[in-house]
Amino acid sequence: MRFKDIFLAGALLFSSISPAFSQDKLNYEIRTKGGGFPSTTSFINLSENEIDFSFLLGIYSMKFNQINDSTYNETKNFIFKKEFFDYSKGSGYTLLDYYVDIGKLREVKEKLVNKKLDEKYKTFPEILRDFREGGFENKDSLHFFLMGLPYSLRIEKNKRGDTTFYSSSLKGAIKFEPGDDFHFPYPIEMTAIEKEGKMIITGFSTKFLNVKKGKEGSLEGKLKEED
Repeated sequence: MRFKDIFLAGALLFSSISPAFSQDKLNYEIRTKGGGFPSTTSFINLSENEIDFSFLLGIYSMKFNQINDSTYNETKNFIFKKEFFDYSKGSGYTLLDYYVDIGKLREVKEKLVNKKLDEKYKTFPEILRDFREGGFENKDSLHFFLMGLPYSLRIEKNKRGDTTFYSSSLKGAIKFEPGDDFHFPYPIEMTAIEKEGKMIITGFSTKFLNVKKGKEGSLEGKLKEED
């Protein structure tokens, strides 16, 4: 059995005896235009421990899975490339394993294995839980990691009526590495409201760059209304 299989099997066993997260989910419709692709509609599904992101009709997708308090997994899928990143948490997260099922390993990612991140860097599901509880109250920056690399973003907040507007410039903050298919160096904007004591993201927008084609596209997300 490969290390990754032992790692995930143990994590799933542990999570089965851990306190269950809330199962409420938020679903978003994602519309993309440009970037060298036809206009498409895809989705993002958010829950307390998993974020499932797809755009360009599933040609590009990512999944962020908080298996338990100490185990985390990221999956990236783009046509003929499928990469996995497994992390374990002590005082901070460490990338324990990087592997592919489809495509070639990237040397820049292999070099990140066993490197520990500062404890201020959180997973996306952890950040989402923080946001839903307090809307980033008294925070002016976010610290997260993606595919083994740490990121810090400055955020600005502006409240008008019942809606809070968040924005951040990604230029200079989002790193580009060899083998990346898309790049997100553009500003991102997000709107949110409070409902039943929880902050809910109602919409967001940004742009992306198709690296190989050198073409810019737009990405907009909107919360789907309950049936």
